[in-house]
Amino acid sequence: MATVGVDFWGIYVTLSEPDTKTLENADDTVAAAAAVIAAAAGAAKVLPVTVIAGLIGVYVKLNKQLVTDIDQGYGVTLTLPWAAIYLGQYWIIVPSRNSAPNPNIGVIVRTSTGNDFGPGPQADQNWTGGPCYGSRGTYFANVTGSGKADCILVNNDTVTVRRSTGSDYGPNEDWTQGPCYGSRGTFFADVAGEGRAACILVNDNTITVRRSTGKGFGPNEDWTHGACYGALGTFFADVTGDGKADCILVNKDTITVRRSTGRDFGSGMQANEDWSHGACYGALGTFFADVTGDGKADCILVNRDSISVRRSTGIDFGPSMQANEDWSHGACYGNLGTFFADVNGDAKADVVIVNG
Repeated sequence: MATVGVDFWGIYVTLSEPDTKTLENADDTVAAAAAVIAAAAGAAKVLPVTVIAGLIGVYVKLNKQLVTDIDQGYGVTLTLPWAAIYLGQYWIIVPSRNSAPNPNIGVIVRTSTGNDFGPGPQADQNWTGGPCYGSRGTYFANVTGSGKADCILVNNDTVTVRRSTGSDYGPNEDWTQGPCYGSRGTFFADVAGEGRAACILVNDNTITVRRSTGKGFGPNEDWTHGACYGALGTFFADVTGDGKADCILVNKDTITVRRSTGRDFGSGMQANEDWSHGACYGALGTFFADVTGDGKADCILVNRDSISVRRSTGIDFGPSMQANEDWSHGACYGNLGTFFADVNGDAKADVVIVNG
């Protein structure tokens, strides 16, 4: 936690993640608001309640400005005065106490048991303690080679990584030093079998891969030699169990897989394989991750009433709807996104629910 405050007037801004540039912006904003309050308090010769009423108006304005300036996925909590005491020529503002954080705001993790994601909401764990998301997407994959899925925030100006400690996500790290995203999607998966997830950019004309060095993403590589994307989504996960993430195209009629060779996803339409033998997608999303711990990514369908899993056989996801298994025993999804990744290093992908 980091606190920026203005001396004497008792206005505080508390950030869930320290960031130099953000703190500078906060300090400027708070200083400006403090000047307004100081002028109002200095001119006041009436009851303290008048000043408190004025502070309420400043609070509303300050709150809106701070959220605009500061909330870039770090989270903002404001602590503002609740009482004012007049001593001679000065008003002493007594700050209120910090309100307790909302346990439902942030990145919520429910770990996999190998058969389900726990007995219900009581299995939820908050791994960020506040808002954490990218303006262009939030992802979870092992980019550092630690065996644990890290939190990846894709914004307009860069890709930020927050490493998994096994029980929460650490501080922000800049991994691209500039814009890095695909026009049809940005993804993170170990397509080369190196033990670290690469950055994958899906564009209209090709799929580009930037391999992870463990502390950043390297140069562009062309992996499809032409257009390659699904009408309902393009995904990357090791469905065959060979240690390399494959390219998965979800269309309305079927799921197509293009296997990774370690340097590309094959050449042309002849590389396509039918893995669902018919329509297969979730109303709230379709995902691919190894939730069983057998080394092969399974097909996960998120619907409003439940999460269904179709296990990978290494050559397909079973013989159609009868292959579906209920893994959540009820509704299970986040209002800002639902993800599947091994965040605690036990080799089974967990469900990650992002609310905000």
